[in-house]
Amino acid sequence: MNRQRIIAIFAALILTAGVAARADDIPLPDLSDAQPQVREKILASHARVEAGRGRSEAWGRYGMVLHAHSCLTEAAHAYAAARRLSPKEYRWPYFEAIVSQKVDPRRALELFDAARAIDPDYVPALIHRGRLLETLGDRVAAEQSYARAVELDPDSCPALLHQGKLALQNG
Repeated sequence: MNRQRIIAIFAALILTAGVAARADDIPLPDLSDAQPQVREKILASHARVEAGRGRSEAWGRYGMVLHAHSCLTEAAHAYAAARRLSPKEYRWPYFEAIVSQKVDPRRALELFDAARAIDPDYVPALIHRGRLLETLGDRVAAEQSYARAVELDPDSCPALLHQGKLALQNG
């Protein structure tokens, strides 16, 4: 066997091993108790990520499917991958924050702030951020978040509701 052929075979083995190892990077929840339609939807979305691993949209859509079926840990992983691939897209840190807020509220706050750094006028991020700040005990910052949301969208019922509830609690 000539040297070039040995190098080509060796390179192919390395690439194959790399692809196999990377397949483990795509989280797949335990689907043993899932309904057939749910299993099928998750597996189809997982396959799209495998086929387009470098595409943030594939990772983000996979995160959405997992999120919709309450696979929150795996969804957070998928959103984080989408965020790394498309750092200027506000949706991915926003959705990652949504699924992370109960498990790691401080991390979720960082992610809401990351989403706001990309799109500072996204009212839902301001509202969720305000609610999270309330949970963390920072009512002043929560009020500022709600006030900004109301300033941007004076008809936002959730922003007005949370701003009003906070005002009542503060007396």
